[in-house]
Amino acid sequence: MRRLIPPRALPFEPSALPWAFVFGRVAANAPRHLIDAKDVQIGTQTDASPNAARICLEWAFRTLLDAVPMRSAAVPTVPGLSRKWLWWQVVTAIVLCSTVPSSAAPPELARWFPTGGQRGTTLELKAEGTLPDWPISAVASDPRIALVAKETKGVFEVTIAPEVPPGLVTIRLHGPQGASVAKPWMIGGMPEVLEAEPNNGVMEAQSIASLPAAVSGRLEKSGDVDLYRVALTAGQQLVVQAIANRGLDAPLDSCLELLNTKGLVVARNHDSRGLDPMLVFIAPEPGEYLVRLYGFPSNPDSTIGLVGGEAMVYRLLISTGPWIDAVLPLALSKAHPNSVQPVGWNLPEAITATPRQVDPQSLADQVRWHPDWAEGYSHFAADLLPYPSRRLEATATVQLPQAIEPPVMLSGQLGLADQRLAVQWPVTKESRWRIHLESQALGLPVDGLLELWDAEGKRLVRQDDGGVEGDPKLDWKSPFDGVVTLRISDLFGHGSAEHLFRVSVLPIEPSFRIHRAEDLVRGEVGKPVEIAVEVERRDGWNTPLEISVEGLPEGMQCPPVRSENEGDSAKKVVLQWTSDRPLQQAIRVVAKPAGPPDPPARVATQDTTTIPLWLSVVSP
Repeated sequence: MRRLIPPRALPFEPSALPWAFVFGRVAANAPRHLIDAKDVQIGTQTDASPNAARICLEWAFRTLLDAVPMRSAAVPTVPGLSRKWLWWQVVTAIVLCSTVPSSAAPPELARWFPTGGQRGTTLELKAEGTLPDWPISAVASDPRIALVAKETKGVFEVTIAPEVPPGLVTIRLHGPQGASVAKPWMIGGMPEVLEAEPNNGVMEAQSIASLPAAVSGRLEKSGDVDLYRVALTAGQQLVVQAIANRGLDAPLDSCLELLNTKGLVVARNHDSRGLDPMLVFIAPEPGEYLVRLYGFPSNPDSTIGLVGGEAMVYRLLISTGPWIDAVLPLALSKAHPNSVQPVGWNLPEAITATPRQVDPQSLADQVRWHPDWAEGYSHFAADLLPYPSRRLEATATVQLPQAIEPPVMLSGQLGLADQRLAVQWPVTKESRWRIHLESQALGLPVDGLLELWDAEGKRLVRQDDGGVEGDPKLDWKSPFDGVVTLRISDLFGHGSAEHLFRVSVLPIEPSFRIHRAEDLVRGEVGKPVEIAVEVERRDGWNTPLEISVEGLPEGMQCPPVRSENEGDSAKKVVLQWTSDRPLQQAIRVVAKPAGPPDPPARVATQDTTTIPLWLSVVSP
């Protein structure tokens, strides 16, 4: 006769078993800070985790298996508890557990909505994506933006300090299970407006009561078209800018149209700033006009028609008042005086006629011309250069070129069709020069053309590409002593107030750059955390580099690594250390010459010696 195997002891009263299952389901969805561990007694659980229902299920199965050898009709150590009843509870637990979400995965952030916020205000912001845990923390790239999770899952209360400059920031999620990638969000000076559906037809157009306004919208489904109604007086200048693909990473190639009081299209723009449109219109007569926005896939496919979906978000800036589109020059020097000047529409002559001196360490100062004035997107000087940054005057013509002293960054405007600007400087034989024009990479429309000419009027080199996003870049070695002239124009002869550019003229010197594809580093407590860093040696840089991690908590260190001139470490190094605690914080990787550069050299144009990163180390 086989001996009865004693079943496992029930860790709670039999009558409480169904309630334990139910509690496990509730705990899986309730905010953890609202659950008291004393509300449930399940084995050795120290808190009411979402695994409560699974623990109940595991106990029930083991109890049944223990009773199977004797085919017992009941579990002897639990009086009155039949096997049939227990199987029914197991089935119930399976149903309950099937919908319990797992909290082991890090958050996956898709986007933020609304698409931006006004400086000096507080608003609600929704994180769209997959959020296994709630509440969770969020951190912005500008510490003057505070985010607090609300009771509603995915919703944060955001407070933007008045001194936060307009432009692009990034916000990421992080919690005990890890961190998400950072997603873009816009800061502006205009009052915020949310799109209200339906607004697809002329009769359904959403009225914008007052201007300026920043509208957060979404093309919700295929074929969606959004319309907004604005009132204009005769002679009033309207500026409308859509931000989607370039600023918000939306897979959208949008188009803007303006309809008059008769329903006729009087202005249209497609792809003025990369794949984002912008239009400027002067009303010939008073009345209500309609701003219409629709779009196509940013990556062309077989789709024939207008695109829509959750990812098709946009930000629409609408204004009839002063609009600062950019501040020239398009970069600041950190070692030389900076004289800046705004350009745009509806600007008073008082600020456009007189340049303003700004502190190179206070980038926001250059855009605070007036708190109520509208600002365009991304055309403020964000780079701090180790050499002078100057404005290229409109009087610098081919006949009378502007004299410059390299190294220098020049910012200019091709305001007229077929306009050519020119600068000149002395060169010596065998000297090497790198000339790089940027416009389309900055979201500006100039399709640049660079031409070098000698003093006798002979063209030495011509370049219309070679850089990022089609901007021209050329390296040239001088075959003589003398003077060269650089001519700058648009390849197709286009010109307007929006045709802004900057061009750097630099002697080629050895430099280096470190970079990595992702700004998020993931790790686990007790296991090695690794940061792979790519190293790029430029133009003969032959000094070893020391690469280290800065910003770790006190008492924690990552040993620095050395990038030699030859071998595997010349192109890639891996920083490695083990964390003894969970971490969610910003760090940075820094590269420095391990000795005096030979030959003497300066670092690259922008700061390419530091990589800001987010470190996410979780418990196993």
